[in-house]
Parts: sequence; C-alpha cells; structure tokens
Amino acid sequence: MNDMAKVVHSVTGQSVELPEGFQFDATEVRISREGSRVVLESVDEAIDAETGLTIAALRALIEEGDAGESVPWDVEEIKHEARARWAVGKPS
Repeated sequence: MNDMAKVVHSVTGQSVELPEGFQFDATEVRISREGSRVVLESVDEAIDAETGLTIAALRALIEEGDAGESVPWDVEEIKHEARARWAVGKPS
C-alpha cells in the first residue's frame, strides 16, 4: 500500500488525494486531531464521545425528532414539577 498522499491546495482550503487502500466507501468523513495527526473516520463508524453513539445514529435520531409531531410545552406542569423538586431539598 502506498503510504503517501498528495495535498491539493485551493482557495477554500486543502484536500488530500487518498491512494488506493485508504479510500472511504462514504460521502462524508469526520475529522479530528490527535497531536500532530489528522484522523479521518467514516461517519457510519465514528463514535461521538459524549453519547457513545455513531455519528450516523445521532443524525438518524435528530431526523426522527425533526419529523415528529411538535408538542407545545405545558409550562404550568413544568413549574409544578420544578417546585416539587425544590421543596424536597428545601430546609425545614
């Protein structure tokens, strides 16, 4: 496998021509840094550190939420729940 890649400069940034054996079967990758290294991961396999889910799974959840029915918040119920929680920890 060729371990060298060509860096191509443009007005908007840079791109790297990945040689055979390093190419992705994806249209998008996640990019991160580890010291001086730049790491590319397929979004289908990249793991979000906060949730432990893949980026693809997170996007599916977001799309599912966006497609769902919008339900207005019951402000009075929220206030009632907040007061009940506050009262539990309130000193006598």
